[in-house]
Amino acid sequence: MQSQKVKKVAQRVSPRAGYRRQMIRMVYIPLALGTLALLGFGLWAWKAPLGDASVWADIALVTLAVPLFFVGLVQLALVVGLAIGLQKAIQALPAPLRQVDQTLWRVRRAVRRGSDLAAKPLIIPAAAGGALRQGVQILTSIFSARPAEDDAIAGHAEGHPG
Repeated sequence: MQSQKVKKVAQRVSPRAGYRRQMIRMVYIPLALGTLALLGFGLWAWKAPLGDASVWADIALVTLAVPLFFVGLVQLALVVGLAIGLQKAIQALPAPLRQVDQTLWRVRRAVRRGSDLAAKPLIIPAAAGGALRQGVQILTSIFSARPAEDDAIAGHAEGHPG
């Protein structure tokens, strides 16, 4: 009876124990190793000769450039992935896009036909009115012009004083 209780207690505790082992393996050990590496680098930099400003400038440049290099590398990988995906999409889409293109051409023709039919009642009277006005202007200019004015206008057009 005692062993069954121990097994039940062990079954209840074992998920926690597994979680603790996982936390130690995935969190605490990398954190400790990173801290030790940082302390070691700090001790090495502290014990090393100071050098001049150029050495420290080079160190600062490297510490700034390395993360930027990795960020740029990630961006390059994204652009390459997008280019490959676009190439695959272009290869896969011609048939569906051809159907879309044909449908759009049909829609374009129908819209143009409809707009022409809708505009006709407005355009025809305006065109007729414009033609009538132009005809009246021509007739009035033919019958109202005097010969003396025509000669004066012609003389000024050629550069002769009237």
